[in-house]
Amino acid sequence: MKQVWQRLENTLQKQHTALEQQRVDRELSRVKGSLRPLYWGQVGQILFGILVIVWAVTYWSQNLGVWYRVATGVVVRVFGVITIIMAGLTLARINRIEYSSPVMLIQSRLAERRAMFVLNGMLVGLPW
Repeated sequence: MKQVWQRLENTLQKQHTALEQQRVDRELSRVKGSLRPLYWGQVGQILFGILVIVWAVTYWSQNLGVWYRVATGVVVRVFGVITIIMAGLTLARINRIEYSSPVMLIQSRLAERRAMFVLNGMLVGLPW
């Protein structure tokens, strides 16, 4: 009888562990899913930065004789470069999240990503 109870207890413990792992996997999947729009938004920002750089180079290279147009083109080009850099930094931070870490560590990493996203928005969005 004692062996039967032990087997039953072991079986219940395994089921509990499996259910707990499923819950953790579900939560991590939800967190990853919530970061997906941010990820694709940053990819779009990189593409936008590339378009801005191409446009700026085309603009100032066609107006080499007019200094203020060259200066404007260079400033817009710098804006495009900053746009790409900030999006790249945000993407790098998103990709470095260790989902196997403790929950508190993941939450602090997500807070860092949120701060980077806000800084990105201020540096790129306000001048625009």
